[in-house]
Amino acid sequence: MWIFTTSGFFSVVAYDPKKGKSTFDEPHVLVRARALSDLDALVGKHGLTARIDEDRRGDYHHRMVIPQTQWAEILTREATDIDYNNFKSAVGDDEHHNLYMKVWAVMRELQH
Repeated sequence: MWIFTTSGFFSVVAYDPKKGKSTFDEPHVLVRARALSDLDALVGKHGLTARIDEDRRGDYHHRMVIPQTQWAEILTREATDIDYNNFKSAVGDDEHHNLYMKVWAVMRELQH
């Protein structure tokens, strides 16, 4: 899942415990980001206690593992917190706004 929020851009996939150092009793997800600031913002906004790891060998350098149910709660809060009528305009960070505009332009091609 790719998700773009006013806090950042995230790629979220099922966590494979065989690739990690521990196993869990419940399903977990790997939340990945290109920018550390995106994960920092997500952690701060939602009061997470997850550890953010860095792996420069991976496609996404910054990542954290959280329970899948916690990710669902985050998505619910993100959805219920929407108070803007234009997503791109609600993104306060100029760098993110400019990059989101490029994604918007590319995805607009699906309409043609």
